[in-house]
Amino acid sequence: MERSGIPRYWALVIAAFNLATGTLLPAIVTIYFVGPVEYRFDLSLVLTVLFSLAIADITFYCFHMYLHRNLPHLHLMHHCCKRTSYTTNAFFHPLDLIMEFSGPALSLIILVRYVFRDPFALLVGLAVLPTWYSATHDEYLHLPHVDHHRYINSNYAIYIRLHGFDPKDRVRALVK
Repeated sequence: MERSGIPRYWALVIAAFNLATGTLLPAIVTIYFVGPVEYRFDLSLVLTVLFSLAIADITFYCFHMYLHRNLPHLHLMHHCCKRTSYTTNAFFHPLDLIMEFSGPALSLIILVRYVFRDPFALLVGLAVLPTWYSATHDEYLHLPHVDHHRYINSNYAIYIRLHGFDPKDRVRALVK
């Protein structure tokens, strides 16, 4: 990160802040939005959660691409981690983190709470969403997003392998 102009102490402060808020905020959102639940496991739960996570992933894709094209300096810290691991999820500029993960979380909340009206599916979705995104950076699972970091290619999606390079991508030029 230091080669790209991000001081080590700043990266560590930001990582600690992101880890703290990344744990606290979902807990607050869960308490506020979920409410009383009826625990169950059925096909409706599985389909609701899978559909909602797919919509959240499309939302992530749009925000991620926007950051690469229009706000590369905000996204630079995250892409200085060319070799990914679970800790890569802590290295985000706070505004980047808000943009990339609030959109998917809000899409999940709106869809599951207000369209499907399923508090338990919302609870499950809010538990799965951060794990879903953390797993994408695992170096041993080697999901498509790992290559996105290694090559800074245009694979803005999380689990779908897309090929090619986006000529409008501006992050690649900033990473040293």
